[in-house]
Amino acid sequence: MHAVGATGVQGVPESYSSIVAVTLMAPPLRPLLLRLWRDVPFPGWMRQVFLRILNPSFMVGAMALIQDEHGRILILEHTYRRRVPWGLPGGWLKRAESPETGLAREVLEETGLKVRVDALLAAEFWGHSQLDLLFHCTVESGTYQASDETGLHRWALPHELPELLPNQLAMLRKAHLFEPWVLGPGAPEASREAREVGLRD
Repeated sequence: MHAVGATGVQGVPESYSSIVAVTLMAPPLRPLLLRLWRDVPFPGWMRQVFLRILNPSFMVGAMALIQDEHGRILILEHTYRRRVPWGLPGGWLKRAESPETGLAREVLEETGLKVRVDALLAAEFWGHSQLDLLFHCTVESGTYQASDETGLHRWALPHELPELLPNQLAMLRKAHLFEPWVLGPGAPEASREAREVGLRD
């Protein structure tokens, strides 16, 4: 996943900050402010700024779990990451972009593959400013093509995965990708445990 700025408001006039301060620090005034919000014809842009200040913003990242007929997972070598280059396809959503549209766009940009975004497998906050979504995806057409962001690619069973970013590994665990019935009988129990320990950050 590559970085992009979170949505937010910059250059907010001081008067708006004062309104926010009154709202947050003087709860008894909130009924009055709510009535003003209802009755005073504030322009739409002013209401939008006010709402953005009051409501926290965060980045939303979408990851693709793409598997072949053997259950192997598609992972990519990311050219811009030195320590942990391998990871799932995906990236940050753009403003007003749905998770499905954004993820399909990211996968196409990174791999040249056109995918159908299927079920949401897991969703979790990573820290306080990042929401991660993991979707199961199905390849509909195309062949792998490296991009500026990606180099090599490979298919790996869950117990064969290299070191991943901690948030990606956490999402795979939440989606139960490391459960025994997912790993299958081909991997000995001791080997699975050793591999999982080795994957921890």
